[in-house]
Amino acid sequence: MDILREFLRGYGEEFRKKLKTPVDRYVENDEEILKVADAFYNQLFKEKIHKDFFYNLALSYANRGKNIKPVISSVLLTTLRDFLDYLVKTKEELNRSDVDILKKLFNTIEEVLEAVEKAYTEYFQTINKELQKVKQMEEKERKFMLKEVELIKLKEESVLFVFSYKELPIYCKGKIKDLNDDIVEIEFIERCLALPVLNIGDFFYAKSENLTNPVKLEVMKREEKTILARAISYEEVFIEKREHVRVQPEKPIPLYILEKNIVGEMLDISIGGIGIFLQAKVVEPNEIVTLEFNIKDKDIKVKGECRYIVAYDHGYRAGFKFVDLSPQHESLIGQYVMERQFQILKELRALAS
Repeated sequence: MDILREFLRGYGEEFRKKLKTPVDRYVENDEEILKVADAFYNQLFKEKIHKDFFYNLALSYANRGKNIKPVISSVLLTTLRDFLDYLVKTKEELNRSDVDILKKLFNTIEEVLEAVEKAYTEYFQTINKELQKVKQMEEKERKFMLKEVELIKLKEESVLFVFSYKELPIYCKGKIKDLNDDIVEIEFIERCLALPVLNIGDFFYAKSENLTNPVKLEVMKREEKTILARAISYEEVFIEKREHVRVQPEKPIPLYILEKNIVGEMLDISIGGIGIFLQAKVVEPNEIVTLEFNIKDKDIKVKGECRYIVAYDHGYRAGFKFVDLSPQHESLIGQYVMERQFQILKELRALAS
């Protein structure tokens, strides 16, 4: 039995342990490669390795957005180092056969890394081609969108603009006064309540029968009766897709999540659900918890199903759908939402006057 076979006979378990360390570090405790550790080991030390094994392994990770290259490089170099240590401990000096074995190991490592690199190179080439196609489609759609906006300008047609203020949709009529590349100058036909509260970088939407879809715009400059905005893309008006009217509370309202023993803050509310600010990610989507809060001096306790939780302002924003809202509480929340709508509109009118 040659020196390599002797080394390999007792190295299998050590190989699996050495593989786990870079897996934990680079691909976050991924179990798949640990499951194929024996196949990996056997392939690595065959008389002639099958490059396709390592190519397909790397490609499967690339397709999931994971980089397995440092894992494979690390375990190969560690194995080589351990074999060299074994040689030094076992033999006083290396003979020709030992040198040939080392050369074979170096060649094997080179072939494996080439197969892995090929997988990632081809993956990125495919992704780049797909991205180019998407960009070309987006650019084509963008040009078509700007042509529609230009046509509306030439016809001097009225356009309905949709803004969002404290979760309430605000509608204003205006005209496209000028168009320079994708920068649109908008002049309002009537007093626009949203104009005084607009900030640079805010988004709003343009709707017209002559637009294929609503156009999303970004505020670049605001003047007394006009807005300069950048036309971005076609996009549905998210605030109009909501099933229920949603409003922000006038003052911060604490909200208690019973099962988590934690207090959040109400961001918005409707008769269908509630948005909450949380300091920590204490819930997961589809999780049902008990929510307790107070509006109009009345305590409300209701089950809520978490629909999403996302990073938000140094914490998290979680959206909950009410699960078992009683008719009494639904009426109470509905009344609160209606009153807040009037308060918000009154606030806007005061700012616009």
